[in-house]
Amino acid sequence: MAPRLLKDCEIKASTLKASNINYPIGPEMTVTDYLQKVEMYRSLVDNYNHFLTQAELVRSSIRRHEKEMRDVNERVRSAIIIYNGKTSSEYKAFIKATKPRKKPKPI
Repeated sequence: MAPRLLKDCEIKASTLKASNINYPIGPEMTVTDYLQKVEMYRSLVDNYNHFLTQAELVRSSIRRHEKEMRDVNERVRSAIIIYNGKTSSEYKAFIKATKPRKKPKPI
C-alpha cells in the first residue's frame, strides 16, 4: 500500500527540506513537526504492508496444508476401507466424524 496521500506528503516534505523553511506553518505546527508526521505516516504504511505480506505468506501456507490434509484424509479413509471394509464400525465412525454437523434451529 502506497497511498497517494503519502506520496503527496513526501513530495511536499522534500520541497520544504530543500527550501530550508524554518518558520511556523500553522498554529503550533512547524516544518519539523510536519516532517515528523510524514515520517510517522510512512512508518505506519510500511508496518501495514509488512503485516499484509506476512498474512499472505500464512494464507499460502494454510492453502498448501489444506491440500495436503485432504490427501491424508483420503488416504486414511482408503486404509480403513482396505483393512476394515465399508460396512465396519471404524469406517462408519470415520465418515460420521467428517460429516458437517447440523446447526440447531432457532426457537
